[in-house]
Amino acid sequence: MPKGVPKGKTKLTDEEIKAKQKIYNKNYHSRDENKKRRRERNSTPEAKARRKELRSTPESKAKDAEYYQKNKQKMNAQSIKWNQDNRALVNQRRRKHRADNLEAARKYAREWHRNNPIKSKAQGKRYYHSHKAERKANSIQWIEKNRERYLNQQVQYNKDNSERKYKIRFEDRMIVLSHYSLESYPICARCGENEIGFLEIDHVKGVIEKDGRGGNALVKYIIANNFPENYQVLCTNCNWLKYRESQKSTLSQTKENIRSRKKVLDLKTEVFSHYSKGSPKCNCCGIKNLDVLSLDHIHGRKKVKHKKSLGGHELYTWVRQKGYPLDFQVLCMMCNFAKKDNKDCIHKIK
Repeated sequence: MPKGVPKGKTKLTDEEIKAKQKIYNKNYHSRDENKKRRRERNSTPEAKARRKELRSTPESKAKDAEYYQKNKQKMNAQSIKWNQDNRALVNQRRRKHRADNLEAARKYAREWHRNNPIKSKAQGKRYYHSHKAERKANSIQWIEKNRERYLNQQVQYNKDNSERKYKIRFEDRMIVLSHYSLESYPICARCGENEIGFLEIDHVKGVIEKDGRGGNALVKYIIANNFPENYQVLCTNCNWLKYRESQKSTLSQTKENIRSRKKVLDLKTEVFSHYSKGSPKCNCCGIKNLDVLSLDHIHGRKKVKHKKSLGGHELYTWVRQKGYPLDFQVLCMMCNFAKKDNKDCIHKIK
């Protein structure tokens, strides 16, 4: 038996001694009182300065680099796990570091986004979809605080981009009209009207709320959903006649309601006959179908002193009571809508 070894025990090998010492150190350092004492000792300014000095030496840096290369995968996994378990602390530290080094952080971010456009776009897309509620709340809050600035920005943006936006809307509208037309070019499915300014997208089986109902919103919906069915191209007059036909089928047939509708129709005929100087007809295109005729404010509603909400038989009554002012004319729905957008009907512009 080797000298110095107690009776009944064998001498430990160097590997066994190291393993035993490792277990002892692990148990020692995992005790709460030892952890607390170590944190207190390491948090002193002298200890921090000493660590910084030791780690800044070339030998220490080379040793750290060598260790990292040997244990790269393990260290990365540990780092990821620690960041996930301490997400709030990590974010707090990052925000503090960014606030303390704002200009450097902005410069780094600009360079990174410039050098990594694909990653930058994917990162922005992920953030956009995962923070919808937060972005909406921040946007509303910012607009409330900067209302005047926001409105000025909107006015200026619309002014600077009006031509570009109009061109995009027009191109999208032409694509949709051409797709749903019976011919290779946009044309009304009923009367054959082919003037672009008079054509509309009609819901064959009625309006679906989620499609945006009309205008540019409907065009965007159709393109985004790969041109679904249930749409056709009609001119404004044919679209209005289709609406009137569906409306008539649901009207009440009581004597009182029939009498009331006849009274309104007689009033409309009387007013329209006065402004048409004979039988009612459109002052622009000459169409005589009373269902598509409307009373137009020649110079706009603001020039005529009546309530903004006045329309239909109430407007006809007001016109007759005022002795038929010269501020009105009879136009069909098609010419009226075209005049609204262009300040004059397309027939007269041509």
